[in-house]
Amino acid sequence: MSLKLHPELHLPKSHWSRHTLLQGSVGSGKTQILLPIIEQIIRADHKLFLFDTKGDFTSYFKKPIIVCPFDERSYYWDIAADCRYPLQAAMLAEILIPGSPDQKNGDFWSMAARQLLVAAIRSLQVETPGVWTWADLALLKNQSAAAMLPMIQEHFDSASSLVENTESQTTASLLSTLVAQTKMIDDMAMAWPVRKENRRFAITEWAQDGDKGRKQVIVQSGPEEGMTKAYISALVNLAIPEIISPKLPDAEKDRFIGFVFDELATAGRLNIGPLIDKGRSKGVVFIGCYQNIAQVAQVYGDKFAEAMSSMVGTHIICQLQIGETREKAAQQLGKHRVAYRTHDDNVAVHEESRALISPGELTDRLGPRKGKHYGPHGFGVRAIVQMGGDPLLLDFPGVVMRTKRPGQIPARWMTQPHQRNNLAIPGPTQAASLSAQPKRVGMTKEEIDQFFRE
Repeated sequence: MSLKLHPELHLPKSHWSRHTLLQGSVGSGKTQILLPIIEQIIRADHKLFLFDTKGDFTSYFKKPIIVCPFDERSYYWDIAADCRYPLQAAMLAEILIPGSPDQKNGDFWSMAARQLLVAAIRSLQVETPGVWTWADLALLKNQSAAAMLPMIQEHFDSASSLVENTESQTTASLLSTLVAQTKMIDDMAMAWPVRKENRRFAITEWAQDGDKGRKQVIVQSGPEEGMTKAYISALVNLAIPEIISPKLPDAEKDRFIGFVFDELATAGRLNIGPLIDKGRSKGVVFIGCYQNIAQVAQVYGDKFAEAMSSMVGTHIICQLQIGETREKAAQQLGKHRVAYRTHDDNVAVHEESRALISPGELTDRLGPRKGKHYGPHGFGVRAIVQMGGDPLLLDFPGVVMRTKRPGQIPARWMTQPHQRNNLAIPGPTQAASLSAQPKRVGMTKEEIDQFFRE
């Protein structure tokens, strides 16, 4: 299960299980380094979960299936198979309705709406186990309070007090919050309205050893940033408990579960901490790419960004432009002691510590290069690889990949106009009875003036 990081640097599986971080500015050559690694994983038929932001990897590799609500070729995400138990229902609701970062103790409206969503998911888990769809969930969570109350009382009674008074303004505000914060579910229902048995994907099944489905899957970003982050974080966060669970036996050498993220910060807040520090014994190989450490810190926090760097065994540094990321990368590479002699009358030898690589060199000495000696295609990428010990300055040969399919084909729900809902028109008897009822008439302007004068 060994892979080549560089044509002349063959690393065993035990080293890849220590994970890899690849950083570099725009146009620094990160994709050129990543392409041969992904090609080896696919050729060896290892499990691979690949986040593709620009569609490059989708167009170059035809074998992986696509799971993306924005792509017409997407497999159906079988949410019923990935969310079977109450604990998973709570996890999914937490992802779909995240807490407000400004509220230290949590936002009441978001927390209450999350409880109602848990009730809807629990109801589907009991009533239609294994076959419910995103459309079913959208239908339940968009109900009125009166229709929702019996369902909540039966499947999640502790949340019934939230909508017990079906006519109150608080209940109306709560349901409005639920509908507003779960727009992604409505979009998912349009993207995947029906379950497709022969074209479905469940990540909790994919993570298990006995899965017979396709081993490589590509998830993509799309025009809706919030939806992209929500569905990718839901997929990953539902898979992680299955992977690090004791029921999956340790098999670091014999199992390969690859997670590769092109532009890690754009995938949303993923629960990658357990994946990095506990996934090694399960055979997990994590490769994360980013442009700027500040982007990662903004999503995950400063402390986790620092901890992530210390938990990863291999760091690949491509060309970096002026900024905090470049300064930190230079510090990360360490220092060396330099001895020099003075040239005055009192000759003396002095020693001092200097940065092994200055910040300016991370801009000038790294990045894309041209020339026959950089590879058969006449170009390559120069980068620094640090794996413990002395850093390596390596020239990666450039690769030219053939496009095998479009990077993304927009899904029909994104390109077609909205279809009108079929509303039932009342018959003559119903219409007559409705017209016979007394109509509520508002006060005229004169009546309002008279009311306030009195």
